[in-house]
Parts: sequence; structure tokens; C-alpha cells
Amino acid sequence: MIDFIVVGAGISGCSIAYFLNKHKHTVKLYDHNGISNFGSKAAGAFLSPMIGKPNRFKDFTNDALKYSINFYDNLASDLITHSKVQRVPKDESDRLRFDEYERYIDGFDYHKADEYGGGFLFDIGASVEAQEIGIRLSKDIEVIKQEVTTLTFHGDYWLVNQEKCKHVILATGAFDSLIDEPYIKLKRLWGQRIVIETSTNIPHNLHKNCSVSKSKDGKLSIGATYLRGVLHKECDDKNTKELLQKVDEIVKLEDVKVIDRVCGTRSATDDYFPIIGRIIDSQKSIAKFPNLKNGQKISAENLIYHPNLFMINGLGSRAFVLAPKLAFALSENILNGKKIDDNITINRLFTRWVKRI
Repeated sequence: MIDFIVVGAGISGCSIAYFLNKHKHTVKLYDHNGISNFGSKAAGAFLSPMIGKPNRFKDFTNDALKYSINFYDNLASDLITHSKVQRVPKDESDRLRFDEYERYIDGFDYHKADEYGGGFLFDIGASVEAQEIGIRLSKDIEVIKQEVTTLTFHGDYWLVNQEKCKHVILATGAFDSLIDEPYIKLKRLWGQRIVIETSTNIPHNLHKNCSVSKSKDGKLSIGATYLRGVLHKECDDKNTKELLQKVDEIVKLEDVKVIDRVCGTRSATDDYFPIIGRIIDSQKSIAKFPNLKNGQKISAENLIYHPNLFMINGLGSRAFVLAPKLAFALSENILNGKKIDDNITINRLFTRWVKRI
């Protein structure tokens, strides 16, 4: 019987499998699309700072940015392209907000930009080769290209399809989570990314209504989120044209040739924070503490959980920034009992849901 089965081989699943494997545990990755071949493949994998007024999500994300850039440098320096990144205001009202945001920029070197619509030019920034990073993370892990259709617990082990394991980690992204828990609600964000060649030199990465990033071979990767609530949609010429129009609002590109395009769907939560950690058994928890529905506060330690069942999901459009740090935190929680930040555990979703039923 193996130690861990991770269901879902996007950047979240590959990252947690990587950290568990480093601790010499036996790990298998299941994904019917293969390694990073859906939402993660379509991601721009764009690593840049957040700006705005002080808030917990911005602080959390910017801390994760520093961690992830260092992580990717050590994991696969050949798959990361470092570049300054310019955050460009979307319109005049956004420009006024940028003036206000400047006082809150902390921890990153930057200066005000004049070209490409202004905004802030940060020294820190990068992009990674999305699918190749997943392949590198999972290179020492057995990958099963198979859809998981059954997930059942049998007293002291989980049965995933027909394979026994001690622990299961759900990293299913925009797909159904395989566990019937009504408080786990994830939004679907469909997007398209194109890769182009152009004779126009872009000195650094740009972000306005889309992300424009350079790769080591000189090509440009352009991506944006388009539709909410969509799981499957084919890439099409209309979306490609819209992406090029978005870029045109920042910089005029010459001799453009579209050489590739990919699309996929990411998952996100209503409060933007990801979700990681043990999965609460809502029925058993409510049966034990019926006053939860009346607002009774119960400590996380006293709730009832599905045995040895965990989740890492809801990373949204910043998955490649967040995944390494989240996966490390989850592995430390599972293996060493280290506490996870309350902002990102699944418990907050359960607490909000149970008060409404």
C-alpha cells in the first residue's frame, strides 16, 4: 500500500507530490489529462507583485512571490525567465488609485514608469514554462494517466479506483472534488493563452488587462481570464483577436505571428484565498455539534474530519505564485503537524456555510 495518492496533476498537485516525495514517501499522481495539461498548461505562469491598499491577500501573495521565485530558481533555472514587470493602470480612474497605492508598496524595489501607459516598474518579476515545470516537479513520481471515478474509505485505507493508499490529497482544480461536501464551492475561470513571435522588442514583462511575458527563446506569452463558470471551451480566433487587442492597448506590436494557443480553466474561491488542509466531515460535525448552525464556535481541533483526506485547491490566476509555498505548508502540516494559516484552511468555508443552513 502506498503512502499518498494525489488526484490532479496541475501545478498544485505536482507541487505537493514533489514535497512529499522529497521526504521519501511513496507517491502517485492521478490525472486523466496527464501532467499540467489543462488549467495549468493554459496559465501564463506570470510571477509579479500585487499592488493595492493593505489587505491580507495582498500580503500573503507577495510573501509567496518571493518564496516561489527562489523555489523555481533552485528547481529549474532553465525554465524560469527573470524580467522586470510593469503594472499598468487600466484607465484614468485606475491611475488615480495607483497614486494612492504607492504609499503601500513595501518590500519590493520599483520606480514609476513613463512608457507603456505608466504605472510601476518592479525589479522583481519572472515567468516560468508552465507545463514543463509540472513535468520537472513530478519527474521522480509515478504518474497514472487515468480518471479517478471512485474514492472510498475502508477503515484504515483509501481506495482510489482500485488502488489502496494511506492518504489522499485532492488537487482537482476546476473539476469536481470527488468528495460530497456542500461547503466546498469553487468558481471556474476559463482563459486562453497565446504564444507569438514579433519583431517588436519588449524590454520587460507587462500587465494591464492581460499579462505579456518574455520567454528565454524571445517569444511572447500573452494570457488573460475571459469567462466565469465555464469548464470546457475550445480556443478560438475570437479570443485570440481579443488578446492581441488587449496588448495593443499597451504596446503596438509589429510582424505578429501566432505560433501556439492553449486554453483551460482554473479554480478560485469567493474570497480569493486558496484552500488547503484536512477536509471536514460536515454531517458528522453537525451531528456532534448541532448548535454550529446557530453560530456556536467550535475549535478546529474538535471538528470531525474525513480520515487522512486533504485538499489543495482554489489558487485562481496566481497559482504559479502560490503553489510552491502552499504545497510546502501542506506537507509540513501532514508530516510534522505544523499549523496552517487560518486564512487558507478549508475551515473558513465550512464555518460560513454552516451558519446559512
